[in-house]
Amino acid sequence: MRKTNIRENHDVKKEFDRLNRRVKELEALNRVSRAIASTGDVNKILKIIAEEAISLTGAEQGSIFVVDDQTPGGMTTLLRGIPPKDHSLAHMIDSQLTGWIVHNKEPLVIDKLTDDQRFPGFKGKEFPVKAALSVPLVAKDKVIGAINLSHKQEKTFSPEDVRLVSILSSQSAQVLENARLCQKLSQENVHLKKEVEKRYQFGELIGQSGPMQKVYTLLERIVSSEANIIIYGQSGTGKELVAKAIHYNGPRKDKRFVAVDCGALPENLLESELFGYIKGAFTGAVKDKIGLFEEANGGTLFLDEISNMALPVQGKLLRAFQEKEIRPVGATTTTKVDVRIISASSSDLLNLVQEQKFREDLYYRLNVVAVEMPPLRHRKEDISMLAYHFLTHFRQTSGKQTSRFTSEAMNLLEGYNWPGNVRELENVVERAVALAAEEDEMIRPEHLPGQFLEMHDAIIPGETGTLNDALNQVKRRMVLKALEKSNGNKTKAAEKLGISRLGLSKMLKKMGINE
Repeated sequence: MRKTNIRENHDVKKEFDRLNRRVKELEALNRVSRAIASTGDVNKILKIIAEEAISLTGAEQGSIFVVDDQTPGGMTTLLRGIPPKDHSLAHMIDSQLTGWIVHNKEPLVIDKLTDDQRFPGFKGKEFPVKAALSVPLVAKDKVIGAINLSHKQEKTFSPEDVRLVSILSSQSAQVLENARLCQKLSQENVHLKKEVEKRYQFGELIGQSGPMQKVYTLLERIVSSEANIIIYGQSGTGKELVAKAIHYNGPRKDKRFVAVDCGALPENLLESELFGYIKGAFTGAVKDKIGLFEEANGGTLFLDEISNMALPVQGKLLRAFQEKEIRPVGATTTTKVDVRIISASSSDLLNLVQEQKFREDLYYRLNVVAVEMPPLRHRKEDISMLAYHFLTHFRQTSGKQTSRFTSEAMNLLEGYNWPGNVRELENVVERAVALAAEEDEMIRPEHLPGQFLEMHDAIIPGETGTLNDALNQVKRRMVLKALEKSNGNKTKAAEKLGISRLGLSKMLKKMGINE
């Protein structure tokens, strides 16, 4: 009877110990899960896993060893319970054990390390490690490392120890694999971001449309050259931005970029502005003044709307090209200059040459490489990107909460013809942000100028047909109104609409409007 009670008590105690260990295992796994969920610090998580493995198995020391493609021989991620003086030895043992694990892909239990036939190199050595347990870290069917635990005395790791550490190793492997994937995604994200910036932005130019891609491709080819460049395009298409992109991505980027609007100054002022003057050269010249050529020496001089330059000034500009020297107004001596010229025009210079309004020899000096900037109406897929770029800027400067456009407002922006091009779009967005209330999160049609409200009113709610049908109705109304305001003069009407006279004639024919 007494033997039965002793046996029952022993069984009860054994069951209690088993349940108690299971509770501790569950608590440990819960702590590890919480750590994984609460932090992205890989080393912190692995440290917790190693500590839980050591605590639950009764091991005296342990480590997590990672087989790293970038580190020949592998890398010990962390060591627990191992004195610094033994770190090199521990790394060597870990490397040997993990090598066996990688080859065999199964847990390894060693009761006496120095007598184990699988590791003849350990035989007869004096190690601070007697018994060892090594469990593989497996990610996507590949062993990427091992959890290594050890006793300083000759003890045995039980099957329960192996089972528990296998669970912990699975969590460790997942943490490491997630960290690897995050790093890879981060690197890919940086790479893609650079590619996006490269393809959809050049300097301060923004756009993803086909016409802009052609511009970017051309700019990439010419930025490193010293060739003279002329940029054609309507007002507001971003010609000066192109000039700056060429300068700041080219060999002269560390020198000055100087711009002048040739159409904003009369002939005599433009000459003195470009070439400078000496004291007494004319009334009001009370001291010497250097010109923009000298200011831009070593850098880039941007001549905007060069088609408006008077013929006498064109002659002096040609001399500056040919001789690489300038003569200030009133001076008798010349000054050497080294300047790259980038010019821009909204008019076709070749037509002006044929009309004898522009020097042919200067035209060929300027027109080494021509860059055509497309009007905004020819790159409508860029409107949304540009609009949000301006919205972000004006939101930041105004301190307002406006961060989006309603779909209705964006449809109106994308359906508009934009005679003022990108500059007009920038002004429209600035106005919309100014009119939006402090609490407005979205730009709505009522925040847009009158011409957009006319388009909006033309699209009657509940009217059948597609958006293109509605926009065609708007175009028809705008064309008729432009003709009405121009008293039927197609040239003036085309100017109001921001299109060519030929384009208007084709549009009238397509719309079935009798000329």
